[in-house]
Amino acid sequence: MQVAEGAKNNIMIYPSGLLMGKVYHTETNRKRIDRMSYTKHYYIGSERVSGKTGTITDLGFYPQNIIDDVMHWTSLALIMYLCAVQVLPVSYMPKIL
Repeated sequence: MQVAEGAKNNIMIYPSGLLMGKVYHTETNRKRIDRMSYTKHYYIGSERVSGKTGTITDLGFYPQNIIDDVMHWTSLALIMYLCAVQVLPVSYMPKIL
């Protein structure tokens, strides 16, 4: 029954199409500890562009300065590109200067 034991401990959860978690158990001094690791997937349209792995301790942790600085300029560049190729009307073009 060694095969069944190995299969029983391989627990995967899929709370959404963007997040996959793996639950695993460890024992320390005869005490069972439940833990979880995860992989978060990032998509643009239907194409996966990035993935992030971590533990439940850092799930959802993103430094605020990355969100404020990098994402702000990335969003502006994307809007300007979409206006340039006429996907968005010119009225959406940000007035930077």
